[in-house]
Amino acid sequence: MGNANTYDGRTIADSFELLEFVSWLRRSTRDATCVLLSQDAHGNPHVPLDQVRKTVGSRAVTVLLANAVQQSAHDQLGIVNPYHGAARIFPPGDAWRDDSSLVYCVLPAPPQPAHAQHALRYAGRIIACVGGFGAICADDDLHDASAAGGGARRKPANLLV
Repeated sequence: MGNANTYDGRTIADSFELLEFVSWLRRSTRDATCVLLSQDAHGNPHVPLDQVRKTVGSRAVTVLLANAVQQSAHDQLGIVNPYHGAARIFPPGDAWRDDSSLVYCVLPAPPQPAHAQHALRYAGRIIACVGGFGAICADDDLHDASAAGGGARRKPANLLV
């Protein structure tokens, strides 16, 4: 079973590798946030894996889930499995297994004429969510900053960019 460095920047395309990855993702001692990207119907991520990695830096482990293992990933992850180009951001630890609302979802919007700017906004939403685990997330849909105590966590909405 690997550690965070084992998976960062990897594309999971094999069912055995998927089993090991999900085992790592479910560890209660996992101290790294994980961004799990999925491929669209054409086998491409909405934003290239390297671009997302560059954007999130060392704040999260970034992994791409290939379409080849999508059915198995759905069987293992259930409703938190990303698909059709979506990304899921898993907080450290395993509390998300009991409360799926802890896993942020960033959905890609249909391509628009300014595709490069759209991809940057998508990557920006991912980093905003990653930052939400260590500080107040910049997106009002994810946190209610007006709550007493500095920002109560609300169930994240599916985010279209």
